[in-house]
Amino acid sequence: MTEAEEGATIRSISRAFALIRCFSPGVDSLSLQELAARAELPKSTAVRILGALRAEGMIDRDPLTHTYSPGLGFLHWTQIAGHRWGVPVSVTELMRSTAHRLGESLSIYVRSGDSRVAIAHIPGNRSLRHVISVGEAMPLLAGASSWILLQEAPPEIVERIERLLRERSSGFTARERITRSLNQGHATSRGEREAGVAGVSIRLELPDGALFGALTIGGPTSRITETEAPGLVEELRQIAPIIGAQLDTRRYASTQWTKLPR
Repeated sequence: MTEAEEGATIRSISRAFALIRCFSPGVDSLSLQELAARAELPKSTAVRILGALRAEGMIDRDPLTHTYSPGLGFLHWTQIAGHRWGVPVSVTELMRSTAHRLGESLSIYVRSGDSRVAIAHIPGNRSLRHVISVGEAMPLLAGASSWILLQEAPPEIVERIERLLRERSSGFTARERITRSLNQGHATSRGEREAGVAGVSIRLELPDGALFGALTIGGPTSRITETEAPGLVEELRQIAPIIGAQLDTRRYASTQWTKLPR
């Protein structure tokens, strides 16, 4: 394969993923026009790539509505991803009992490159609550969990986040937030990612002490106030060691979330 052919193949793969990422919980059926617009691709290119994805069972096309949906092929990969990243049932039950007792949502985030991804989420039991989608990637630009996850991130990732924050005139730097989270032992946020939403987050460590992710409480700013935050931090500190003890160190030992050499 020539360098030009390799480059074209990589572009095609990136475009295929751009089309796949157009789907989300509640948005599982889109027209060709919608897919092309969301993926920012010419319709002719979208048709060609969608055809290849259909041949692999990754995309379905409804013959009546002519809309596209995720195919049965994803079920296989969902099972593999769930086995790889799913938390034990005992962890989910502990998270659920804690979330319902506090009335606020509880999540576990891990870092994936420049993004954070929730691998577990239990919504609070109040009518006004913070709800996210498991598996959805969010940039590490805001939110209490971001500053926890960036504590041991490679310097080049922190620098990329810094550049993006400067471009957005965020009024704070990633290093300020990371340093504060290290000094305090927790991170807080108020309206950083979404107006009206606040968060409190601490480190979630594997049994060997390696940073695995961020254990986070999220809810409206009217309830997660500066006065309430310390109590929520203590609630997280009570359950974090219990959750961490149930995570298999060997299972995650090769991931980027293990402790970096110093």
